[in-house]
Amino acid sequence: MILASIIAKVYRDNIMVKYDQKYPQYLFKKNKGYGTEEHLKALLKYGPSEIHRKSYKRVMVI
Repeated sequence: MILASIIAKVYRDNIMVKYDQKYPQYLFKKNKGYGTEEHLKALLKYGPSEIHRKSYKRVMVI
């Protein structure tokens, strides 16, 4: 179970690095999509991208 969790995290992190190329303003390579201060500031400045989950409370209020 632990190994599967690690594999899933690495897989997701790699996807976020690829999204960083398409959406560099959100700093996905650095924050991996987590709600860091920098990421939230980018959301406020640029609005959510097509890959942001609109069901997340922080994205819904923007």
